[in-house]
Amino acid sequence: MQCIDTRDLAMIHLALLENPPINDFENARYIAGGDFYSWDQVHSMLENIVGKKIFSPKVPGVLLRFFGVILDLVRKFHPIDFPISHESMIIFTQSPQADSSKISDKLNLTFRPGNETFKDTILWLAIEGHVDNKSIGKLALAIESTTP
Repeated sequence: MQCIDTRDLAMIHLALLENPPINDFENARYIAGGDFYSWDQVHSMLENIVGKKIFSPKVPGVLLRFFGVILDLVRKFHPIDFPISHESMIIFTQSPQADSSKISDKLNLTFRPGNETFKDTILWLAIEGHVDNKSIGKLALAIESTTP
């Protein structure tokens, strides 16, 4: 999974807007994908952040892609509101790692660590009411300590 913090992406955009390429538009194309994490790394980070085990079944990529094909076929005859399709499972299981070195070298940028990005995202989701405090484990304490 490729992950870039919105704050890092905003900083990249600002830097490029403040220092636009002059007569070098062909070389001024950048990939800003951030860091790449395996699904096991993401799972481990999330468990560490919330301080509890998270159910995560191991499903082979070929099975996920097959399930996507089946759901795509079923959707042709019956509407199903489910976020799995063949295309989404190809992206989910076979996406190549994006190389962000060109922009990080140009701006001397080190991307924010994934655990910081995930923690801040989970906190925001809870504060905005998108997830309940029960599901965010020990992070709920951080919210409760800041609530008057």
